[in-house]
Amino acid sequence: MVWLRLSIIVALTLIPTAVFGQAQLGMQRIADGIYVYTESDGSQDPATVSSLVVITDDGVLVGDGLGHVGDPHESDVKAQKLIDEIGKLTDQPIKYLINCSWHPDHTNGNHLFRKAGALIIGHRMARQGLLGYYENATDIPRAPATVTYEDHLTLFLGDKEIQIQFLGRAHTEGDSVIYLPNERVAFLSEIFFNKQFPGYRAGYPTEWVETLNRVLELDADVFIPGHGLVENGGRLRPTVVQMRDDLVDMWDEVKGYFDRGLTRDEIMALSPLKKHSSLINAYRNLPIAVDRILLELRGELNPPN
Repeated sequence: MVWLRLSIIVALTLIPTAVFGQAQLGMQRIADGIYVYTESDGSQDPATVSSLVVITDDGVLVGDGLGHVGDPHESDVKAQKLIDEIGKLTDQPIKYLINCSWHPDHTNGNHLFRKAGALIIGHRMARQGLLGYYENATDIPRAPATVTYEDHLTLFLGDKEIQIQFLGRAHTEGDSVIYLPNERVAFLSEIFFNKQFPGYRAGYPTEWVETLNRVLELDADVFIPGHGLVENGGRLRPTVVQMRDDLVDMWDEVKGYFDRGLTRDEIMALSPLKKHSSLINAYRNLPIAVDRILLELRGELNPPN
């Protein structure tokens, strides 16, 4: 029986992770012609970044083109690897790159997609945020969106209807959702952090909750995070709900301290938000969350444009 057990173990190790519906790095098929590419971001915790890939017989659309914070060469490596992986699946050209977030880990590879012939699209405020970033990141090749939208833009590519929607401010001022209604798939980019502590550094605490409520109104079965592994084939509605509830809980806790008149230092001395400290990257993002919530409570966040 030893040989039988060994044979079973060997056979199981040869079955791709995706067969079990589990999370994985690299390219993962979500539906017909729809893939997610996930990579580690190289941070202290096993944090990840994901991109959407939609393949049709009339070209390819990519949501978020990857990059690296602070390292132009590494940005090129990451973006080119994604382009190469797409090339293994199809010989169709990449026609569109959607900047769902302007942050560098999602956009520093833009120029390689433009070089490949892609038209770059993003929300008006995402383009504005990226242009502001370029003012300081002078070593990053500039490749902002050349087409922008305000609320909603629909593309028809091959047999796919692809809706690009702005549902409100969340992680940034110009977060986009890519929604494929016929396939019931929504790529949420940085609106959705799966089991990772949400990055508040440019976020809007109460508006983020409202945006997630609008996300949950979409007629979708699959919700793809920009950060965090794509588990269970993206059937993560309960996790989106949990993230929204976590944001509400974080707000309520910090507001309680604020209403008591505690200073920022006094709040931090109480080890705030400790119930969320097990989330990936909490060690880095938790203090930022406290500061950002305090900014909104003091009325110091910029109003919507």
